[in-house]
Amino acid sequence: MLADADSSGAEPALGLLVRGAVCGAAVWLVLRLRAGSNRARLLLAFGLGILGTLSLVAGPLGHLLDGGSVGDALASAGAVDLLFGASRTLHLLAVLAAVPLMFRPAANSWIRARS
Repeated sequence: MLADADSSGAEPALGLLVRGAVCGAAVWLVLRLRAGSNRARLLLAFGLGILGTLSLVAGPLGHLLDGGSVGDALASAGAVDLLFGASRTLHLLAVLAAVPLMFRPAANSWIRARS
């Protein structure tokens, strides 16, 4: 799993760079959303709500589609793999809760009042 990743240095560095850029963009969009930008809300919902969710489930889904099982993955997982899986699950739950909350009537009123 995680221990099988190429550790030459270039791949992890690129991953950190991409994740840092995504996090920076997300923070900027959240600040724009807080200021009342409907465009930021739509970009967050599509970019992180849809594309981000797909990126979170692609690895585990690929494992299952390749014939792997959840039981086998858990049996061969180390502590780091389990912590990573737990953080991925919590992240997915947070996204699944946040996206609908951005479109509740109170959120609509908030954006309308600041636009």
